[in-house]
Amino acid sequence: MQHAIYKFLLLPALLVLGTAQAYGQCADPDASIWENTWHSCEEAASPNPDRGNGHWVQYDFGQIYTLSTTQVWNANATDRLTEGFREVVVDYSLDGEEWLTLDTVNFEQGTGQATYGGFTAFDFAGDSARYVLLTALSNYGHPSCYGLAEVKFNLTLNVSGDPGDDDDDDDDDDDEEECYAPTFSTAFVLNSEEVFILWEYIVGAEQITFRYREEGGEWIEVALEEEDEPEVFLEGLEPETNYEYQIGIECQEDDLGYGQSFYFTTTAELEECEAPLVSDWIYFEDEDYLLISCNEVPDAEGYILRFLAEGSDDVWQEIQSEENFWGIEDFDGETVYEYQVSVICQDGTKEFSELFILNVDDLVDTQDLIAAADIQLFPNPTRDVVNLAITTLDSGQLNIRIYNLMGQLVLQEVHQVSSGRQGLVLPTRKLSSGVYTVNVYQEGSGPLGVHKLIVAK
Repeated sequence: MQHAIYKFLLLPALLVLGTAQAYGQCADPDASIWENTWHSCEEAASPNPDRGNGHWVQYDFGQIYTLSTTQVWNANATDRLTEGFREVVVDYSLDGEEWLTLDTVNFEQGTGQATYGGFTAFDFAGDSARYVLLTALSNYGHPSCYGLAEVKFNLTLNVSGDPGDDDDDDDDDDDEEECYAPTFSTAFVLNSEEVFILWEYIVGAEQITFRYREEGGEWIEVALEEEDEPEVFLEGLEPETNYEYQIGIECQEDDLGYGQSFYFTTTAELEECEAPLVSDWIYFEDEDYLLISCNEVPDAEGYILRFLAEGSDDVWQEIQSEENFWGIEDFDGETVYEYQVSVICQDGTKEFSELFILNVDDLVDTQDLIAAADIQLFPNPTRDVVNLAITTLDSGQLNIRIYNLMGQLVLQEVHQVSSGRQGLVLPTRKLSSGVYTVNVYQEGSGPLGVHKLIVAK
């Protein structure tokens, strides 16, 4: 069998954290990074025909990057240390068809300790690739199974896509050391009072400062725990409040001060275990697919949806879920339904909401769910990251916003793009399992489309 699995990447010139799509024989999606998130006990045909059948994992970055050093965490579960990769062939490719071999290297064995920090494994020294293939020739003693925990790549966007382009001229080196205020940032809204914020890593920054405020209020400065890490965690925020934040950069020669403003909105404060108060739904007409959600309820053991045709004497149809949403395929969009949602509390009681009416004709702008531009999201469903491929007619600022089904903004990114086909990586690791809408807007062009995204942990 073949599954997609997802790993962390470091993108110094783009976004702090991104992820490649990786393919291998088997995956354990629930394992921690200190244990096996990938293992193979049966050989499979390699993407590189020269490798034949074997134990391998292939990383797809979605577009061409210039690569440098690579950090590896080998299999680290105490009962799987012998599965760890040992002698490994590293291949890379621009198109997944023609392959180049970087080297054959020896991976260090995992320690089995929680403090395991991995090791620097190999260096591409500025070569360019979209795909990287790791093929294990041996492991640390297991008779049949091979395992690997995590691989972190250091990479920058490659415009030319030429293999072996080391970008060694002095002008490029000067550009890499340029110090500027961050233009990319992502705010992960975790709940009504907590937000985790990331921004792009700035080469040459001597000091980084951070401040935020309620829109129009007084600035609050936050001391960063590690000034070289482009991230901050905020807590004690006000529910349902719009916030503005800025990142300040002090360079070697210049104090650039605070850069542009970014924004996020906290969610509503959740109630105790009682009947859900609100519900929303979206009907995807081109797929006959219905999504229903209700507000999340603390301490809930599960949720129940029940529905029937309006005015009928039929028995309620019930669907139970561990999450606060339901997906119904082959849905009859021509029938008007009445429905209720319920929360199952820890003591076993079930509290049903008021009666809601579901009438597809009442849905406004159903066609907004069909992209006006050529937009693709993959993989979908996803776990830690989703790749967004889009064709834009003009250059300019691209605004991407992801909303949950309650209409709450949970992730926002701004990218400066040129005309033509674009490939962007959106981090979804901090999003809870559920269904989201991805809204793409470009200044000067307006809305480019809305797409459905499913996050499955």
